Amino acid sequence: MKAFIFSILVLLFFITSCNKNDVITEEIKQAPIIELDSETGIYTIKVGRELTIAPTYKYANNALYAWTVDGKLLSSESILKYTWNQEQHLYIKLRVDTPEGYAEEELKVEVLELTPPTISIIIPSKGLKVPQNTDYILSPDIQHDDLENFRIEWVRDGEIVGTEKAYTFHEKELGTYSITIRASNIDGETIRDFDVEVVETMPYSVRFPTPSYTQTSTDRYTFAGRPVYLRPLLEYFDYPQYQWQVNGKIMEAATDRVFKFTPTTPGEYFVAVTVTEKMPNTQPLSRNITRSNTSITTTVK
Repeated sequence: MKAFIFSILVLLFFITSCNKNDVITEEIKQAPIIELDSETGIYTIKVGRELTIAPTYKYANNALYAWTVDGKLLSSESILKYTWNQEQHLYIKLRVDTPEGYAEEELKVEVLELTPPTISIIIPSKGLKVPQNTDYILSPDIQHDDLENFRIEWVRDGEIVGTEKAYTFHEKELGTYSITIRASNIDGETIRDFDVEVVETMPYSVRFPTPSYTQTSTDRYTFAGRPVYLRPLLEYFDYPQYQWQVNGKIMEAATDRVFKFTPTTPGEYFVAVTVTEKMPNTQPLSRNITRSNTSITTTVK
């Protein structure tokens, strides 16, 4: 198999080194990001059974964690494990602090007598789009799969295509395909429906924000010797690689998403970035979706 490669060259900034005052001098710091293992943020658990909540964290080096209910600390670990012995509904706040900032999420816990399976599969905000001839491994988070008589079925366009927790979607024909996950246990059944759109090429997008909402140009102004920090906005990239250029010259050491550009003399500078989607054999698209092998190579600039 060949690696799937997609490149976009964006001529993004016309930078003038002068004496204007809208200078960007503060370095961009990345606060932590929390991704819950429930797409709704609602967790159900049977009375007397232990609930485990295991979010995914990004930019969480040297982080401090706090799980609280009405100001009372439940846990200071990255993963919450807790047991309630009576039926109730409660709201839990999760806060993650690092030297670069903090993130918070509020989630709901429902402690119930009956707990049919709960299915969570995180779909990209603009829908699940996949290229032709590519394996996508779908592996939802399912709560209460440890109760008696648990079973799961994957239904594609009305036909049962799998009975395991993970299902590999592969299609060579363009179009939209309906997927149903049907999970059941001794307490009941749950159904989750979603669509998968098979596309010829992914709708990759690279753009840069304007300095303010009132501006339409991406031009920046700064002083000679003062830095500007440039960061592109991406869509549908899962494994981006960056190459930066200034006036056509490649900046060999600049391979990160944020580019610190410091003009040495007054003048006009054109800065460009090439974003390349170059995936390994297995690459996560979201917590629950992994893109595997593909047989197509595409390069666009």
